[in-house]
Amino acid sequence: MLIGHFGIKRTPDFPDYFALRVMNDILGEGGFTSRLMREVREKHGLAYMVGSIMQTSYYTNPGEWFAYSQTRTDKTAEAISLIIDVVKGLRDTPVPGDELQRTKDSLINSFVFGFESSAQIAFQQMMLAYRGFSPDFLETFTDNIAKVTAEDVQAVAQKYLHPDALTIVTVGNKENFDRPLDEFGAVNEIEIKQPEPPPAEPMPEASEVDMAKAQEILAASVKAHGGLEKLQAVKNMVVEARASANSPQGPMQIEGTSYYVFPDKFRQDVKYPQGEMATVFDGSSGFVITPMGVQPIPPQMAAPIKDAVFRETSQLLPYLSQNDIPIQYAGTEEVAGKPASILLVPQPSGEMLKLFVSEDTHYVVKLSYRDSSQGVTVTRETLMADYRDVDGVKVPYHIVQNVEGQLFTESRVTSFTLNAELDDTLFQEPE
Repeated sequence: MLIGHFGIKRTPDFPDYFALRVMNDILGEGGFTSRLMREVREKHGLAYMVGSIMQTSYYTNPGEWFAYSQTRTDKTAEAISLIIDVVKGLRDTPVPGDELQRTKDSLINSFVFGFESSAQIAFQQMMLAYRGFSPDFLETFTDNIAKVTAEDVQAVAQKYLHPDALTIVTVGNKENFDRPLDEFGAVNEIEIKQPEPPPAEPMPEASEVDMAKAQEILAASVKAHGGLEKLQAVKNMVVEARASANSPQGPMQIEGTSYYVFPDKFRQDVKYPQGEMATVFDGSSGFVITPMGVQPIPPQMAAPIKDAVFRETSQLLPYLSQNDIPIQYAGTEEVAGKPASILLVPQPSGEMLKLFVSEDTHYVVKLSYRDSSQGVTVTRETLMADYRDVDGVKVPYHIVQNVEGQLFTESRVTSFTLNAELDDTLFQEPE
């Protein structure tokens, strides 16, 4: 859900900027220390993700302020009411001194991380100059944050937050809402139908020569990754990694552990700044675990998850070698500045996978495929580098994922274990 209203048209000499930064950090942009996180998630358990964003415009439009949240459908009205109460509380009561100081310290201490490279500094200075800010804006930022008082915070909350003039957007089945939403104002319903995914991209016709060459490239890749015997001996793997993910709020640091039990079981535990989530698939169905409880995975997600497990090279390469799969050679393309052979491979869903094999090392250095799991069909790429030896099998420790050519996540593996002793309860739904 999104709850908000128009924001502020900001000018270079805008006097309330620093008080607004502190105010919105206290309200919802300050992560786990923010009021929305404490009240909505920690105290009442109504949301997995919750926060607020104040976007001030530099041009003609007024920007926007909004709070956002994800909650259970049968808690929708309760969550909306609580978010509005938190906003009203910030307007009605001065911020306690310890909360104010903690927020200012956090903003001041984190400010330096926006200037870790010369490029970041140059970009910031360029944008400030373009928007007409004073040359000393960055140099005086921390001092101006430190000067903000509790009275300043309450004043800008009263001036710029309008709980009586909110636009509320929710997505869900209205039959399952805990209360009718018209208690918050007039309701405008928009029916949303998830589109059917397009038909699988067909494999092109291939000559005997292309199919034979594909087998030669595959054999070289199997050997480079450790050999058929070593790869066939891999029954499961556990991968721990740290990643930077692009989000609407900017880069987000996450940690995760992925469990693969071949041929088709999968579990991924992820720690986000807002909390933890687990996705589990037992080969036919699955579920998601969040702080709000356990939810089943929609049936349309089963095929993309099966494809994801299929694409793991430790399973994919020996599977293609030992089964009559019609793979074909489709030319070459540069990956990270070096030539790679392209193999076309049908996935379990029928979608075509492009497998890029380095002509130098024979490692798999890139995967490209279509994904319709979120209701919109996009092209995803996985680039793999920094191959290392784990029990005789070569595996990548640096993984980049792009969506439609744009960076989505960049991961560094911290631990890679083959054939671990895994408890069956990892893939069982908790009671």
